Parts: sequence; C-alpha cells; structure tokens
Amino acid sequence: MTGSPTKHILITEAVAQLKSPPLYFARGQAQAFNDTFTQEEEEWQRRISGKKPAEEPIQSFEEYRRRGSVSAAGGFM
Repeated sequence: MTGSPTKHILITEAVAQLKSPPLYFARGQAQAFNDTFTQEEEEWQRRISGKKPAEEPIQSFEEYRRRGSVSAAGGFM
C-alpha cells in the first residue's frame, strides 16, 4: 500500500469555529477542491465587505484601556 488517498484538505471558517469537520478531497478531485475553495472565499468576501474597516492598531496601553472602557460601557465585553 502506498500513500494516503487524500490529496487536499480544506479548512473552512466553519471548521475553524469547530462547527464542522475538515473537507477531504482524494487524488483526482483537484477541481472539486478548487471549486469549493473558490465558493468559500467568495462567500467570506461577501460577508466581510459589508463590515466596517478595522480600527487603527493600538499604540499604547492608555489607548488600550480607553478602547476597553468604551467597549465595556457599550456592553461588548
């Protein structure tokens, strides 16, 4: 017996969130892997395109505390 029949493993957002198992693709299923990957990427891009841009990186501990206080006051922490 030679190597594994699995050639590609796709880790989706659902897999990273422990909501589903990884997707395994056997040798000869490169097109199915690429199609699934492309579909996942397009869906992710659609979801994030509606979100506001990320805040600027925190430069100091004082700024970290200020942002944390604002979030806590807003009920997000």
